[in-house]
Amino acid sequence: MGCSPAFLVSIAFANNSVMDWNKDVKSYRVCCAEGIPEKDRPGHCGHCNRKVQLHRHGHFERTLLTFEETYLLPIYRFYCPFEDCKKTTCILPDFMVKHQQVALEVQTHILKQQDDGISLADLCADEQLPGGPYTEKTLWRWTKRWREIVEKHSRDFVAWTLKLVPQAPFPLGSLQPSLWKWLSRWWVETREQILSWKELSAIQSLRRYVRVIGGVATSVNPTKCVHR
Repeated sequence: MGCSPAFLVSIAFANNSVMDWNKDVKSYRVCCAEGIPEKDRPGHCGHCNRKVQLHRHGHFERTLLTFEETYLLPIYRFYCPFEDCKKTTCILPDFMVKHQQVALEVQTHILKQQDDGISLADLCADEQLPGGPYTEKTLWRWTKRWREIVEKHSRDFVAWTLKLVPQAPFPLGSLQPSLWKWLSRWWVETREQILSWKELSAIQSLRRYVRVIGGVATSVNPTKCVHR
């Protein structure tokens, strides 16, 4: 008798062998100097949708702009060994955004500041933003994207979390002034109950849910976040 996706995910959720390298730049540089740890190599091809141990396929370098420093980090690639596929996959750590140099923490900072009443025009003038100056259109595009993700997936994410971790506090309070702020407050109270995710921000956790759990057929391990 096969296992249901929810059951498989709950097993993965309880797994304490967390990808420590995936949470921040410091961990990534230490743990992945020679590649993604072998135990965390992808075991599924997101292209042909088959379960298979992907093969190493070199790496490329990505610039990452954070509040502290600008980094040049290796991004590791893997390929599917099936002859009718042979497509490649790269693994991005949780603090990166696909196709963008600006770190996730910077983009969520903009989102938080805007929710606190600071205008995009004033944020554009902030000399502390790495990689700036930015146009209002760029910052608007970032915040619009994250708000759409929160609006679309946060309720399912909360329901999924409560189902797998019944001891997590039930989300209370008003959704005002924004669903994003509500989710952030709730996650601060909840993440301590989730050993594998307790150091992740609300956006990091929501992205992990969307990228993997939301498409649970592609993986049973919520710590393995794969970008194609």
